[in-house]
Amino acid sequence: MHRLGFNHYGVGHAEEIGNTVDYAMSPHVDLSIFTILTQNEPGLEVRGPEGEWICVPLAQDALFVFLGDYLQRWTNGLYVAGEHRVRQVRTQRLSIQYKHRPGHDAVVSPLDRFLGEGNPARYEPFDTGRQYMSFLKSLLGSG
Repeated sequence: MHRLGFNHYGVGHAEEIGNTVDYAMSPHVDLSIFTILTQNEPGLEVRGPEGEWICVPLAQDALFVFLGDYLQRWTNGLYVAGEHRVRQVRTQRLSIQYKHRPGHDAVVSPLDRFLGEGNPARYEPFDTGRQYMSFLKSLLGSG
């Protein structure tokens, strides 16, 4: 499954919708194997190892790759999904994202090669159809 998305962050949009936090896109981890992103203005931040938010510098013609939740689950946490957000913008900000995901009939759980004595499964199986749709509905307030 593939998803190509276009994100627009407008100046003042947060105030228009009554947003009282200091970011335009809330902190999250993508439900994907990986995400590739390009942006035209600064604003993307990633959570560092100490919990601090680090600004991703704007780099001309650069692509940023985030590991997603599904890769973290498959590897039982060996590879960690990148938590990220978009801070409030002072100018119009655009980003294009490509997400690569398994089909809606897949169940993602730690692979056997990442399990063993003293290394039990750290994640419950996740149904990329039913549970994914339920998660999206919860984000939209309709679930």
